[in-house]
Amino acid sequence: MASACLLTVGSDIRVWDPRRKSPFLFSSQNHHIKPLSCFSFNQAVEAIVSGGDDNRIIFTDLSNRIISTIENSCPVISLAQTSKGRYLVCNGMNISEREPAKHVIRLFDNKSDKQGQSGTHLKIELKGPQSMITQLAFCLQDKVIICGTQTGELLFYLLTKLGKKLECQSDKAKSNT
Repeated sequence: MASACLLTVGSDIRVWDPRRKSPFLFSSQNHHIKPLSCFSFNQAVEAIVSGGDDNRIIFTDLSNRIISTIENSCPVISLAQTSKGRYLVCNGMNISEREPAKHVIRLFDNKSDKQGQSGTHLKIELKGPQSMITQLAFCLQDKVIICGTQTGELLFYLLTKLGKKLECQSDKAKSNT
């Protein structure tokens, strides 16, 4: 299913694979209350993740049609998942009248926890940069998260495992464009 095409409209997601005789594969309707702001799929297009202004992240497994919802603390601006769909990273912006905007980056793990409960669990929450993150992506065999910001900065988060704990180390570079 690697050549599947994805189309979103409002709060709906529809997936087609043009190589098949009946190309329509999947439709997910009205799982988001407000329009989508971003979506991502894993390398084999087996799982789709969508986020929006309704503070929800919706994970859809296309192989068995299971839909899971993660309630996020703020609207989702961008998100990405690893090539095999194990990790999901998203960012958003908390806005309140008393505090200035806070940019946060959250890394979720889709694997079962120690008690054997399946689902998506928050692994790490990082304080983001002062400027808004416009795009997130995994690269270098899913070991680095790259964040592009509104001011042209590129932030690199190196994912390392120390014992059983997953950690991030940060570095930044300024784009010349």
